Amino acid sequence: MATIAELLGKAEPETDTVDVLLHGELVTFEFAKIDGDRWAELVAKFPPRNGNPMDLKIGGYNIDLVVKEAAKINGTRVDGVREKPSPQQWDAIFEVLSGHDVKLIRDVVWTLNEYGPAQRLEAAKKARSTGGNGTSSPSGSE
Repeated sequence: MATIAELLGKAEPETDTVDVLLHGELVTFEFAKIDGDRWAELVAKFPPRNGNPMDLKIGGYNIDLVVKEAAKINGTRVDGVREKPSPQQWDAIFEVLSGHDVKLIRDVVWTLNEYGPAQRLEAAKKARSTGGNGTSSPSGSE
């Protein structure tokens, strides 16, 4: 079993990209997973909208506002021109993107910070409980 120092030394930034149309031009943005404390601050800052089932389903926060703020922290344009838009530019970008493109960004940012980590945690628990080979490990063998 690895030590904490070894585990921390293995850390590589998790990123994903998304292509959107910005005023008819194809633009690629890369988003990085933000640290857990920062994500928790955003989630706490933007409570769920009344009557919005999606906000309640994904964890009890306004996913749209959380993602828009997260993009300002971790979003970078990476298609030929590598630039980090300012917070004001991100506001303007979200104002002109189509609903489809906003959804693409939302899905990438949410998957990096919520869904992906939750899925990996569940997979690790399952692997541990089955001894990594699909069978249950004997009690007390860990």
